[in-house]
Amino acid sequence: MSPFLKKRRKDEQSELEKKGKVRLQCTQDAIARNFLDQIPVITAEWIEKEGVIGIVNQRFKTSLGKKIGAFFGLAPYFYVRIKDKYGIFIWKHIDGKRTVREIGIKMFAKFSEDETLNYHRIKIFMDTLEMNKYISYKKPEEGENEDG
Repeated sequence: MSPFLKKRRKDEQSELEKKGKVRLQCTQDAIARNFLDQIPVITAEWIEKEGVIGIVNQRFKTSLGKKIGAFFGLAPYFYVRIKDKYGIFIWKHIDGKRTVREIGIKMFAKFSEDETLNYHRIKIFMDTLEMNKYISYKKPEEGENEDG
């Protein structure tokens, strides 16, 4: 292959990479906007004790598992604890009415001294909750007042 064709192919490839990065950034921005407009809803039972949130999890899903657990004296449920102040704050503000953006704004106002706090950190926490089916999302309805 001639040097001219190699250079042309390299230029075309770098041009495609640039377009791909721009497209990826636009997609990430759209996802972030959609994420911030979603309304989280708690779908799990939970308790608060001594400043710690405990999310109730069923230990055994099948009847056989329940029988084996009962035989060994294991409780049919266990708690997943949220101990960190940011997680507790987010969890307590999930009411099925506030958007993720509104929760974030309240959180930034309360913990304004922490420079590491950002929406990316909130998204990771919320994604973990959603993945474990502790929360789900609903989209705000058209015409609904988003001011809270």
